[in-house]
Amino acid sequence: LLKEPVHTFSTAFEIGSVDAEIWNTNPNQCNSDADVAKAVSAHFGTKHSQLIISGRQDLIGTLRRCVRNFGEPHSNQINVTMILLAEWLKEQGIAVVMTGDGSDAIFGGEPRHQLDMQISLLQKLPRWLRNLAYANRNKWPLKDNFNPSAFRRVDLAPLTVERLNTWFTYSKVEFNQLLQGEYATDTGVIDSIYQDLLKRLLSNNHITSNQDALLYMDLKLDIEESNRMRAYKTSTPAGLESLTPFLDYQFVEYAMSIPLARKVGWQKDKQLLRATFSDLLPKVVEKRKKYGWRSPFGSWLKDYLWEDVCGLIQTLPETGIFKPEVCNLIQDYQPANSRQLWSLLTFAIWHQEFME
Repeated sequence: LLKEPVHTFSTAFEIGSVDAEIWNTNPNQCNSDADVAKAVSAHFGTKHSQLIISGRQDLIGTLRRCVRNFGEPHSNQINVTMILLAEWLKEQGIAVVMTGDGSDAIFGGEPRHQLDMQISLLQKLPRWLRNLAYANRNKWPLKDNFNPSAFRRVDLAPLTVERLNTWFTYSKVEFNQLLQGEYATDTGVIDSIYQDLLKRLLSNNHITSNQDALLYMDLKLDIEESNRMRAYKTSTPAGLESLTPFLDYQFVEYAMSIPLARKVGWQKDKQLLRATFSDLLPKVVEKRKKYGWRSPFGSWLKDYLWEDVCGLIQTLPETGIFKPEVCNLIQDYQPANSRQLWSLLTFAIWHQEFME
């Protein structure tokens, strides 16, 4: 039907073995998506191109462009990758692209969906049997995710602020440690936000379990407030139109009407979506387990951007929102905790751009 092959695109990260050894960043993990993209391209015979991103690029400058485009401190690290990709695609003469955003959120593709389902099943057991199950957790599906921190959720009642809050970047204790006065959670500001969200969740007659609530949170927060906005605000400033078929509102409504048990299995995420396309996809995709989006940004913050990072984090107490203790995160920084530092870095840039 087409005069030429479909064009496909992906990103990869330039990361050296020294960085990988020092910061425990596995290049194969960071670029696993890029490798799979090449395999899919070969399977379907597309014309594939790849953008290589380096830590030596002006990533702080790119983050500033992201913040200006978004108009708010939206702190997902993938924003930087997407805006660089959008700008590069426009340079290649591409005007319209299609992306796969949204499939995880509406079809139960996140590890937390299975993990929370396992937690709910554990809650039905007597405590002694729970402890026995935990002692043998290495035999469980998703055993790498079922750590002591995850197991503590067993003691939290479903459909409560406390249970749902465990999936956010910062805990309430950490908020109290970082935020000043009226912004701290002991004043009830953060609690009131979560309580309002929970009331909206429970007002939906389809919400009957904690897993339903998680999927609905993904729909209202990840999709509405993150995925769609990110796709639009990283592509449009570059003059690129980004289409997201999985986020078509009629398709989303249909997907959310499907019972969770059909979408998420005990040992397989997105089982319905996988089965639907099993005769079309290469085996490397059909059988591939879910990986969180990996990047070397955690190590790059320290390796290439540390002076700028420290300078920006040290401005946070001046905003009147953060306690001076927020600067301790610089001293205690580990690449594994990059999401927390990245969110503060994004906020510091946003405050400079819009509030000063």
